[in-house]
Amino acid sequence: MIKVRKFSEITRTSDVNYMSQKVTNSPYDVVYQAVFSVQDEDFDFKISKQYLNSIELNGKVYLALQTYNITFESYSGDTELTGKGNAFKVFTTVLAIVKEFSDMEKPEILTFSAGEPSRKRLYQHFSDSIEKYLPNYSFMGVTLNPGDKDFYFKRNR
Repeated sequence: MIKVRKFSEITRTSDVNYMSQKVTNSPYDVVYQAVFSVQDEDFDFKISKQYLNSIELNGKVYLALQTYNITFESYSGDTELTGKGNAFKVFTTVLAIVKEFSDMEKPEILTFSAGEPSRKRLYQHFSDSIEKYLPNYSFMGVTLNPGDKDFYFKRNR
């Protein structure tokens, strides 16, 4: 059974309401989740623990990392671009939720992935915004896996 503890009720950002909660005892290592709607489209947001043996970023090898992977998709399960012109509101809401989580839990490394080419460009812009909205985090680098581009951010000490 998943135990849930409420950290926030409804939070308002960029004219979008969202509800978020910390999750414990998740069978999928989900540690935080939220739901929100933008222009009549519902989104499911999750942060999951991920353990990596090693990763190389910008010529530097990092060993034994515990990262927190950010994912979000429409309730239909679609992670593709919707073409509805709501990317700003979606990403502003995602940034607010990530900030809420990082302020509470202070994860060492945050990461997210992009697949399709247009999503990679959009996520690069999102990546550029993270340091502005999360000043305690710095860009570590990007890995290019077959079909994916993974972005990594490290908490400043």
